[in-house]
This record gives sequence, structure tokens and C-alpha cells, in this order.
Amino acid sequence: MAELAAAEDVAVVNSSSGTPLGVIAATADFSASRAAVNSSLIWQGVITLIAILALSGFVLFVLRGFLLRPLQVLGQRFDAVSANEPLTPIIGSETFPR
Repeated sequence: MAELAAAEDVAVVNSSSGTPLGVIAATADFSASRAAVNSSLIWQGVITLIAILALSGFVLFVLRGFLLRPLQVLGQRFDAVSANEPLTPIIGSETFPR
């Protein structure tokens, strides 16, 4: 009986004179909800991995396209100015963010 229900789940049934007639054990089956929890944890993990990959791709795209390329061009332009070289038009500057 102990493996089926905990002590708080067992009620002793007594007669009117106080003689124990038996016990009632109340238990519940939680296997379906435990399976649902495991399934939802797996789906949360999959969605999290997809979101991490999408966000990292977006960050790489933004950093390379909108931040690093203009900084590289500015560095080349400063090097040309410091070396007293003539400045040429910037190729691809129309793709830089404004």
C-alpha cells in the first residue's frame, strides 16, 4: 500500500464505535501530463536552437554589411589621406546605410 499512495493520500474508515473497517487510498495517474511536459521541453529546445541560428545569422549579416564594410572603407580612406594619395570614388557606397 505504501508504494501506491503517500501517507496523506490514505484515509482510515472507522465504524461508529471507532473500529477500523479499512482504508481508502486516493491516487492519480500523471503519466500523460509527464509525457506532455517532456514533449513540450523537446519542442522548446528545437525552437530555441532555430531562433539562435536565425538571430546569429541576422547579426552576422548586419555586422558585416552595415558596420564592418563601411569601417573598412573609412580605414582605407584614412590610410590614403595620411599617405597623401589621391582619393578615388568609393566603390559600392550606394549600398551603405544612410
